Amino acid sequence: MGASGAVKILNRREIRDAADPDAKAAELAAEYTAHFANRTFAAQRGYIDDVIEASENAARHRARASTRWRTNASRDPAASTATSRW
Repeated sequence: MGASGAVKILNRREIRDAADPDAKAAELAAEYTAHFANRTFAAQRGYIDDVIEASENAARHRARASTRWRTNASRDPAASTATSRW
């Protein structure tokens, strides 16, 4: 459920009684998103294990790929040579 759906359920009376219900719902949805729908809040509550920045993500993938390549090459000598076994 998105922020707008949650706000419509949690604040239905406040939205219903507002002079402009659509504007009030949009305002409350923006507040909800700023407060609850962010990675810092999720990390503090334990909903996620780690927050990974985009700049860190590429480096992690490169490190994993090079480790896998080295591990596979050391386990299977044929994988590290260009010639076929057959």
